[in-house]
Amino acid sequence: VGEAANPTEEEEYWRQNYSTRDYVAPGSDFETYRPAYGYGVESATRHTGRTFEDVEGQMQNEWNHSQNAAGLDWKKARPAVRDAYTHACMREDSTTGTAAGSAR
Repeated sequence: VGEAANPTEEEEYWRQNYSTRDYVAPGSDFETYRPAYGYGVESATRHTGRTFEDVEGQMQNEWNHSQNAAGLDWKKARPAVRDAYTHACMREDSTTGTAAGSAR
């Protein structure tokens, strides 16, 4: 994912689109999910070419032992993390021409 997943662009994308996701609790603001989206993007850059399912256990463990977990437990954060991970990987696929679907 590297350069294709620009954290600033990804954050802006999620800021504009988070409220359309079915996992977002009614009345929640972007800041509630911001750490989960950021973690998903950052994880995609570290796990290039690996599916979310391949690295989910490691990501869950890291999340549960990080300060990010203070706001959302993994069960609530997971859909946003996965969304961001997948979106960042899809951007890489379209930017570099690598095989689509590497995040599925």
